[in-house]
Amino acid sequence: KTIGGLRAFRRRRLGIIHQLLVRKSLTMDATTTAIQTVERLKDLYGDIAQIPIALNGRLHHNAASRFLQAICIWSNRALEMKKIHKSQRLSVLLERDDDRRIYELISTTSMPFISFETLAIAYSKSDSKIATLITITKEKEKKQYIKIYDLSEHIEICCVDVTTPKKHGVIHAESEFGGLKWSNGEGHILFTAEKYMKKTEYFDADLDWDNEEKIIESNVGEKFRLMENWGEQRNEICRPMLCIMDVMSGSVTVLDQIPDDLSPAYVSCIVSLDAICSLFSGVNVKEIEFPGEMTIASESDREDFIEDRKFLL
Repeated sequence: KTIGGLRAFRRRRLGIIHQLLVRKSLTMDATTTAIQTVERLKDLYGDIAQIPIALNGRLHHNAASRFLQAICIWSNRALEMKKIHKSQRLSVLLERDDDRRIYELISTTSMPFISFETLAIAYSKSDSKIATLITITKEKEKKQYIKIYDLSEHIEICCVDVTTPKKHGVIHAESEFGGLKWSNGEGHILFTAEKYMKKTEYFDADLDWDNEEKIIESNVGEKFRLMENWGEQRNEICRPMLCIMDVMSGSVTVLDQIPDDLSPAYVSCIVSLDAICSLFSGVNVKEIEFPGEMTIASESDREDFIEDRKFLL
């Protein structure tokens, strides 16, 4: 009886464990299904938010001309920025020869309106797309976005927050070290940004001074370190690095094969079937007798200060 009772107890226990595992599996499946449903709804809402809505417009027609101009203001939501974007669309129409009451579309183009700080604008090779670097400042914190707009389809392709992932620092907008560069296939954007370094102060509450490895990783004190820069209106350019953004996915890839003592300048993006290449001039600062007088503007023609080399990544 004792052996039979133990066997029955084991069977009941195994049955209870099996039921618990089944319930847990069902719960996990339900949770996974719910998350996938929410993700699909999020993606659907993002696609719908990109559809522009007409706000107002006007028609211009000269009685002596067969052309008709249509100007319209459109808006769409930029969900990543929590802002409303507006664009102006200009269309030219021509009346038909067989029926002058009917007009046919000849050409149309769009131009995004930017109501906040715009640092850089770049058109694609075919002039069908435009990339805009936008900076928004909130409570001493700067966030940068790269917005891609299709001028032919009159729709926003993407608006990517390039600050939050912390893959790089501030994007350089202009001068020799900056700007947005389109690839030949118009599927990628190449830009130059500062190297991201986590800067921790000595008295930050989250510092664990008992953990030597974490103290080293935190780069404590880097905030107060004097960094060399290129001077003369380029004070923010210290350690520029190259980054490539995929237009469709919005993902950013950092090209970290460049040595720290080289500053990439005059960059261009080349995309082949097998790889993405970047062609640039590497500016290398050598031993300088008077560092305070070294600037890219005043010393760019002196070979003993700057070494200019071509690189292809």
